[in-house]
Amino acid sequence: AVVTNSLQVVQKLSAKTQIKVINIGGTFDRDTQAFWGIDTEHYVQDHFFDKAIFSCRCINQDGSIFDSRADTASLRRRIVQNSTTSYLLADHNKLGRTAFSRVCYLSDIDFFITDKPLSSEWLGCFERNNVIVDWDGKVTP
Repeated sequence: AVVTNSLQVVQKLSAKTQIKVINIGGTFDRDTQAFWGIDTEHYVQDHFFDKAIFSCRCINQDGSIFDSRADTASLRRRIVQNSTTSYLLADHNKLGRTAFSRVCYLSDIDFFITDKPLSSEWLGCFERNNVIVDWDGKVTP
């Protein structure tokens, strides 16, 4: 089963009859095309996930993962806490920046999936935090 607050994910997976899709609901935000709010938080708080796949606004060199909205950061933080394995998806442009609200730390995630090879400095940062890096299908332990 796939659990999501994203309307776009629900729409894309609805044609896949072999996948059970669970929309966690909440208040719909037209800008993000997703559901947020207290009901969404409560659902995530009361459930446990095998795998969490999420994105972020940016990652700074101290190993903090950020989002621009506090409600988004809070929900993502709870999802990571309630997951066995977490996958962070972010393009290379999100590295080396800071945003409004901390989601979690690199040490809280298991995998980082990005679009380009990372510099040795960034690879070292992920390695120190025991995060496996994957870009274009090429895994760096």
